[in-house]
Amino acid sequence: STAILHIPPIELMSDPSSVECLSVTISIFMESIMHLILSCELYYRAKGDRESIKNYTMDCVYFRLLPMTLVYLAATIIAIVLYVQSKITNNDSKNSRLLASPVYSPEYYGSSVPIWKLSDLPFTLLAGYYVLTFATTALARLQQYKTEDIRKRFVPSNIDFEIHRYGEWILLMIGEGVLSLLIVATTESKDYYIITTIGVLTIIFIHILTFESAPHHSEGHALWRSLFSNMSFSMLQQLLSMSLIIMGLSYKVFLLNVLKEDQYSVYNEKTRALAPSSDVNQSVAAAFYAGSLFVVIASLELTTLTHSGLKEAFGQLRHRDGDSYQVYWPVVVLNLLKLGLTLFALTLWVWTVDPAVLSICGFVVVLSLTVIRVLKYFFVHQKALIDEAAARMT
Repeated sequence: STAILHIPPIELMSDPSSVECLSVTISIFMESIMHLILSCELYYRAKGDRESIKNYTMDCVYFRLLPMTLVYLAATIIAIVLYVQSKITNNDSKNSRLLASPVYSPEYYGSSVPIWKLSDLPFTLLAGYYVLTFATTALARLQQYKTEDIRKRFVPSNIDFEIHRYGEWILLMIGEGVLSLLIVATTESKDYYIITTIGVLTIIFIHILTFESAPHHSEGHALWRSLFSNMSFSMLQQLLSMSLIIMGLSYKVFLLNVLKEDQYSVYNEKTRALAPSSDVNQSVAAAFYAGSLFVVIASLELTTLTHSGLKEAFGQLRHRDGDSYQVYWPVVVLNLLKLGLTLFALTLWVWTVDPAVLSICGFVVVLSLTVIRVLKYFFVHQKALIDEAAARMT
């Protein structure tokens, strides 16, 4: 809560003199310390299979929590050092005339600010290790469970409870997208109403695709199938969450740009003024929208594979015809259409940067994928039910 409270505006993210950035770093480090304390409580006080609980807790500490705490400690120390140095520099500048802007000032770089600076190192460490910990934890666990008895090192999860919690979390991320569309001031503009209306419809169909992709019970769910599918599902849910947030922010940027253009046109009718400045370039916003939409679609499709498995997915591409198997062209065509729509979503920003057109194209892609899901149900699942019923009758 403290970290969220002190999240600074984007222009202060790389400002070493910002107290907010220092507070975020320290808060995240303290949160990792609390995780270690809770792990100690679990190690000494948890009831049940003591051997598996202790082994599982120590694996979490050694492979995830302890390295994470050390990296977060390094990020905190770097943030403190940068903060102190910036304060010293600011105090010196009050007593002397500066011939040039300080290194951390945007003016130092002329008209543009570099993508990465030394003052970005604390946040880079925080984000980088968060991503890296997925790979290290997955590889370590897979290697351990191959060589040792899994019952001694793994504590089973309540799958139904996890399904429920994952669903609530994704609903929260989808709600953030809707909120991003609604918090921007309303303007009497055609593009504004197109983006808000089409954006809400797009998110509604993403909601349909999300919960249609997963079973609502533990049987057949990726969390239950295997350890690999369990970890793959968890990672894909986090990718989906991040991309939904970025997609919502892209809609917000679209609306802010439309609002600025509308305000400029009204002001320009009365007086001559230069074109309004935009915090985010239109092409950059379009690239973020296309990229986030692509990741959303790819995450949903890969999530479906974690539930069914690759063997069943490839098995749907052919059907039995007498004593031989033939290519099942309806399913092949539907999969090719999905691939084409996914690639089209990724390259949307190449074809246009207009916010209204991008929103409409994104909606068409998501709607088309929803229709393909329905058609696939008729060609695959309903056909399988009919074939099974016919086989029983014969």
